[in-house]
Amino acid sequence: MTGTENKLGSVAAGSINSVPKSFRSGHAPRPNDAFIALMGITGSGKSSFISKCTDKSATIGHDMISCTSIVDVYPYEVTPDFTVYLIDTPGFDDTGRSDTEVLSEIAAWLTDSYKHEIRLHGIIYLHRISDVRMQGSAKKNLVTFKELCGEDALKKVVLASTMWDIIPAEKATKREQELKDTPEFWGWMLSKGSSVHRYNNTAESAREIILSLTGHNAPIATDLQKQMVDEGKSLDETSAGQGLRSELLKERQKLTQERQELLTLIEAAKEKHDVDTEEALQEESDRYTVLIKRAEDSAKALSISMTNLILKRDLRIAEMTKEMREVQNEYEMNFRLMRLDQIKPYMLELARANETMQSNEVELQEFQDGKRMELGCLIAVSDQRTAWIARYENNNWRWSATFERHYPELAKEIKSYGLNAVRLCAFGPGPGERYYTGWDEFRIYSCSPKFTKAMKSIKNNSSIGSVIAVAFGHGSSFLVSYGFENGHLGWTHDLQGYYPSLNRFLNSQKKLGDKISIHAATLDPFSSAGLVGGN
Repeated sequence: MTGTENKLGSVAAGSINSVPKSFRSGHAPRPNDAFIALMGITGSGKSSFISKCTDKSATIGHDMISCTSIVDVYPYEVTPDFTVYLIDTPGFDDTGRSDTEVLSEIAAWLTDSYKHEIRLHGIIYLHRISDVRMQGSAKKNLVTFKELCGEDALKKVVLASTMWDIIPAEKATKREQELKDTPEFWGWMLSKGSSVHRYNNTAESAREIILSLTGHNAPIATDLQKQMVDEGKSLDETSAGQGLRSELLKERQKLTQERQELLTLIEAAKEKHDVDTEEALQEESDRYTVLIKRAEDSAKALSISMTNLILKRDLRIAEMTKEMREVQNEYEMNFRLMRLDQIKPYMLELARANETMQSNEVELQEFQDGKRMELGCLIAVSDQRTAWIARYENNNWRWSATFERHYPELAKEIKSYGLNAVRLCAFGPGPGERYYTGWDEFRIYSCSPKFTKAMKSIKNNSSIGSVIAVAFGHGSSFLVSYGFENGHLGWTHDLQGYYPSLNRFLNSQKKLGDKISIHAATLDPFSSAGLVGGN
């Protein structure tokens, strides 16, 4: 069993008989081919599942288009006469996009394909068994998934748990049983005909799940497809749209109440002439105002017809592709002009890296033993030595010989808790002085008191889901980006008077209500003014 060479884009306009160009390298799918959608939160293992099944890289976060969370389609050639198309969808916890944007993206693909007589043979919903509880974005994602599918489609749904290799089997089995026994989790769907499978991170496991959905000639139509295409409803009139709109209005109400409480505290600070407290509270109140506006805008954006939904999607993809090609061409030109001896030693954090990381002492290759680097951290620990740690595909971690010598406590902790479960790692300048390492369920760090205070504040904020990026700079300066449960990003920083232009920019954005999202940032630890990179 082999996969075909090219990754496929979303279905183009035109019926199955008009040969949609995005399928089979310009050829229409054959009548006996099957289509299976993969859904689940970001990081649940959708792209890894596809890579295992097809024997081809699903470009896990590396492709220009897929990085922007659009629907992608990949072929799995079972036999020369039978191909299964795997539809990779974005998750509702995408930190770069709102839930409305994600639902719109999925709805555009589903309605476009349904309108042109392309039917799903099944849906695979992936869930990390390593997650301690079903809460926050994962629970919201599951609710929207149920509403999107509808009861009739649930009998062709596979609930597949992933990440069995990173936690003890006994604990994983207990969590699986809880999911099956709880109606609001998997219980209700199982009563409607859904099935449960374990994905063991192998090609055989992935293919077994796929083929369990292809042995029938009764394709399904989801409620969202029937409601928008057959009944002519707008997105906000569908079950999934109504459910999301209800959640957005609840969020707006909650934010409005919390902002009112802040306004009360601001008035109290004014009466006490406590200017510092008043300014801090006002800054937070302004941020809430922006979040309330976002929730309102997201709810309004659900009022869109199928035709406009597809048109908006197609225009966005065309513009995005053009912009990304221009950026890529400019980057490649600059990189060719760069001389290696001009590159100073630096720390570089990369999530989903698709370029080589290097200083003038060491080079971390994009590929090791055929595996692509997904995350890495590199820092010069002396004039002659560089320490590094990197994660490659399939959670294959490596570190340099100097890493353990210069960061002995961190190395000890990582060995204790396991390399495979590390999600984020950052070093600060100077051997063993500052570091941050985050796992799915906890984090460790050794940093300045202000950094420690910031991390405790993040931990104690129930609306914050995870730390997205950490950058250490000159002295004991730092920048931390984190994600809220509602999908938006925030940040905190203490640049200690260094990086003045960056400091002014960040402070101005705070006053405007955090209008930007910081997905990655790297401060130059050997300069008090430079920013190596940000996104």
